[in-house]
Amino acid sequence: MGVQSIYVINKAGGLIYHQDYDGRPQLDSNEYLRVGSVFFSVYVIASQIDPHLAAQSSGIMSLDGDTFTLHCFQSPTGVKFVLVTDTTDIGPDETLIEIYQTYADYALKNPFYELEMPIRCEKFEEKLTAVVRNHNTTRSKSTPAVSTTLTSRTSSS
Repeated sequence: MGVQSIYVINKAGGLIYHQDYDGRPQLDSNEYLRVGSVFFSVYVIASQIDPHLAAQSSGIMSLDGDTFTLHCFQSPTGVKFVLVTDTTDIGPDETLIEIYQTYADYALKNPFYELEMPIRCEKFEEKLTAVVRNHNTTRSKSTPAVSTTLTSRTSSS
């Protein structure tokens, strides 16, 4: 199946974009907002969990469940791009970078887009759909893996 959902969360923890793919059940608006804010809160906790590395930790990079894997990329400005994939998916890091580049090219360069506000740009959605389609056709494998682990990355400077 590949990519199941995409969430874009601003630096304050607000959900500014979400899209579900492949017939996933739709949530109502409040449930999507809760998903975004809960992930943001867990991300912040994960980045501060080690008192010695709190200033260097990047928070959650991936979260593996029985039926999904959640991948996160945080931009230099603090915007988080969350990709929910099935457990057989490989190579989401490149796709997260492509999503970030799409955000920069089609949302941030849009003169009508206001920072930190929900993204409502047709060209952004078209390009994002193309990125997801490309990912789903080129980066999935057939052997499922089942695990429940939480991974966070710390940088050593």
